[in-house]
Amino acid sequence: MIYLLHGEETILSREKLRGIIKTYVDKYQYLNFFDFDFSKTGGGKKNSFDDLRNDLFNTSLFVTKKLVVARNLFDQPVILEKFFKLVELNNLVDDQDFIVFLFEDKKINQTDLVEIKKIAKIQEFKKISTQEIRLFIQKEVASLGATISQEVVEKLLGANENMYWIKNELKKLATFDKNINLKNLEFLITLETNPGIFELTDSLAIGNKKQAFRVFEELLKRGESEMGIFAMIIFLVRSLLIVKDSRDSDSSYGGLNPHVFNKLKRGVEKFSLISLKEMYRELFEMELAFKSGRGQIRPLLTSFFFRF
Repeated sequence: MIYLLHGEETILSREKLRGIIKTYVDKYQYLNFFDFDFSKTGGGKKNSFDDLRNDLFNTSLFVTKKLVVARNLFDQPVILEKFFKLVELNNLVDDQDFIVFLFEDKKINQTDLVEIKKIAKIQEFKKISTQEIRLFIQKEVASLGATISQEVVEKLLGANENMYWIKNELKKLATFDKNINLKNLEFLITLETNPGIFELTDSLAIGNKKQAFRVFEELLKRGESEMGIFAMIIFLVRSLLIVKDSRDSDSSYGGLNPHVFNKLKRGVEKFSLISLKEMYRELFEMELAFKSGRGQIRPLLTSFFFRF
């Protein structure tokens, strides 16, 4: 049996695929499960036709049911053509012991669909309406224990991205602040497009206090506000703690944007968990000192840089 899942709403199609895999794994105690990714990056999975053919036809005396997931097979026309011939020659369309799910994180064009319809059952995940996306945003925000302003909702809708992207952005925003507002959104955009803040934390990681202070001064000269830089540092130290805790489960990114996660992951080993917690505690006390009128951000930050 062969199935094709495709379409623009990848979050829905991915959730469907995850559910299918779980159902088969739970249902069959003995199951051969193979997962391929034929995209250019490969996702760390098998991606050759020989592997696909071998895994389909290697037999076992004890296990007969096989579940194969082939992701992004349409990215490889030559392998796709070989797969069609393999299915035809071995009559896999009606074989109940072979369950093959072709998964595409995009909409397949009509020309390709004409061929695949001959051998597969197809489910398309079409782009949903604006109102459905609004409801999806509110549901996700509630699940994150957060609130969101209407301005941010409109910004997310205006980006014209799919629900998978929106879900990741909401996780990132909620990780920064449970009150998701326009100010926080604009701040995180600045954070992701400003490499200087990463240079600052890199300097702190290796104990180069003078370099950290120099970067701080440069950020001020570029027009960044003292409070903005302070907020960035708090966010990044908090994120470093998340990365430290998530280092054994990279796939989730700990709720962070993948780019930020991967950037921080490369430097997180330079920090001990104790030092990160101490930095975060110090930043918290600095914020209290500023809000209570017991200090100004610039001298507090200068003192912070030379303390760590």
